[in-house]
Amino acid sequence: MADLTELEWSYLAGIFDGEGNIFLQIKSDRAETCALNIRARIANTSEELMEWTQEKFGGNLTVYNGRTTNHKGVFQLAWYSRSEVARVLSGMLPYLIIKKWVAENVIGLLALPNNMPLEKLELAKLIKGGQHHER
Repeated sequence: MADLTELEWSYLAGIFDGEGNIFLQIKSDRAETCALNIRARIANTSEELMEWTQEKFGGNLTVYNGRTTNHKGVFQLAWYSRSEVARVLSGMLPYLIIKKWVAENVIGLLALPNNMPLEKLELAKLIKGGQHHER
């Protein structure tokens, strides 16, 4: 992937603020630790937009056909690995508005080991629920 410009990162942040989400799954495998499955995703009906975004920022592009002939297909671009999610969220962070708080906290969670102590679970639950007071 080539070096990305501030304009490209800010454009991705705008798309992500409106069309993106962060998937956070908490798995407790033992009594004292838990693991996090974290993904960043964007979905849109514009094939051109999503192909450009994948070309610039990587990720896995999946096409979901419309339910009927009257419905457009949806293109979903997802970043699955912890390093990909951290790279994409960190690049967008200065330009995010709506999802900035969640991105900041997820970046913090990504810095923790995957099998973290259960006391960190409360932070993960808070982030997953979007329970915050800043805007």
